[in-house]
Amino acid sequence: MAKIGLEYFRLDTNRYQDIRIKRLKKEHGCEGLAVYDYILTEIYRVKGCYLEWSDDVWFDVADYLGLEELRVSEIANTCSEIGLFDLNLFRKGLVTSPAIQRRYLEMCNAAKRKDVKIPEEIEIIPEEMAKVPEETPKIPEEINKVKYSKVNKTKEKESKVIPTIEEFVSYGLEFDSSVSEKALEAKYNSYVENDWKDGYNNPIKNWKTKIQNVIPHLKKNNQQNQQQKQPELSRFEQALIINKELKAEFLNNQ
Repeated sequence: MAKIGLEYFRLDTNRYQDIRIKRLKKEHGCEGLAVYDYILTEIYRVKGCYLEWSDDVWFDVADYLGLEELRVSEIANTCSEIGLFDLNLFRKGLVTSPAIQRRYLEMCNAAKRKDVKIPEEIEIIPEEMAKVPEETPKIPEEINKVKYSKVNKTKEKESKVIPTIEEFVSYGLEFDSSVSEKALEAKYNSYVENDWKDGYNNPIKNWKTKIQNVIPHLKKNNQQNQQQKQPELSRFEQALIINKELKAEFLNNQ
């Protein structure tokens, strides 16, 4: 016998924005949401697209959630009155809705189940939607391979776009005019010599982003080089500077 129920079902991420859910929560609080979710789970688990509402079901829901059976019945009635369940069928002891039936068929289709149909006595969606299509269109494997190959080649081309040295330097100066032009040229040449890879041997996929990230290091290295190039002052020159500072401090204290 073919399986009817589902192992799992889908939920809309905006379900709590549904005005019916908001009304249910306003009237019954989180208990209302819990009862509704429990009933939904039982629908999809047992019959797939509906549930036979009975005293035994009331008891199961109430026992699991720690509620009174009358409380469960009140919440279920509210669900039917606000449109979460079909009111006419609910009065006949059957719990379902158009959304439940559509989602059930969608899940059966995704699971590639065949010959699945909503029972006529509870069918409340258009007839053409009330059964799973006999065959799902298939995409030829060759088409997938061609598309995958094209995407890969495109990515490879995009990942290795090498600018000219003029473009590289121009963009670097445009991004930060205080950076050394010679430092940019040296960095460009090092990338080219390394087959357009950075110092960690990683391929450079976006050279503009790479420039933006490397410029602070170039400026720091340039400052360190300049400091190292400054000649040391002789003792006489140091004495003159100290003398000037002392003289200025003396005049300020007058």
